[in-house]
Parts: sequence; structure tokens; C-alpha cells
Amino acid sequence: MDGTFGDVDLVNSQPFPSRFFHVAVKNNHKKMIARNCYAYLISLRNSQTGEEFVKQSSELK
Repeated sequence: MDGTFGDVDLVNSQPFPSRFFHVAVKNNHKKMIARNCYAYLISLRNSQTGEEFVKQSSELK
């Protein structure tokens, strides 16, 4: 899912232009459904320039 995102103009019926990025995740547990998961953003890469931005890990819910 490299570079997949969606743009929206409204959030909770309020004007708030935003871009939501899709991330690929993997459930390492073989028998349980993944619920209430967290993803940790380690870096961002501009696919047009190849420039990578490494930031302090950020939690995404």
C-alpha cells in the first residue's frame, strides 16, 4: 500500500481538510482477532523525491 491516502474536507461534520494515510499492518497472533490496535510511525518518505524524514516514534490509533 505504498502512497495510498484519502483526502476529506469534513471531519465530524466540521470543515477540516485532512489527509488520511493507509498503513499495512500484520497481526502476529495466530488465533485471536486484532482489536484496539496501535501503529507506531517511525519515518515518512516522499515518494517523489525519495527524501526520508525520521522522527521520534508517534502513536497512531
